[in-house]
Amino acid sequence: MAFYHSPETGTYHLNEVKPARVVPGNERHKWDNKPEWGQKATCIKCGCIKSRNKPEYTETYRMPNSKETTERPACNG
Repeated sequence: MAFYHSPETGTYHLNEVKPARVVPGNERHKWDNKPEWGQKATCIKCGCIKSRNKPEYTETYRMPNSKETTERPACNG
């Protein structure tokens, strides 16, 4: 059994960590470039715009004809 100990949070089992989300191939975006902080990228398939905001270090997404959101939408292209 693998355990991890952190002085701030204590000990917890590594199996309790949420696994990475696997995105199905038809829902993955294909970005035109890999943006640095403070830049934007556009999905070639659906036109979604990914913005990486530098002061807050957050990523926002904007689908065509919709509002900006922090949740990554599925590619519909």
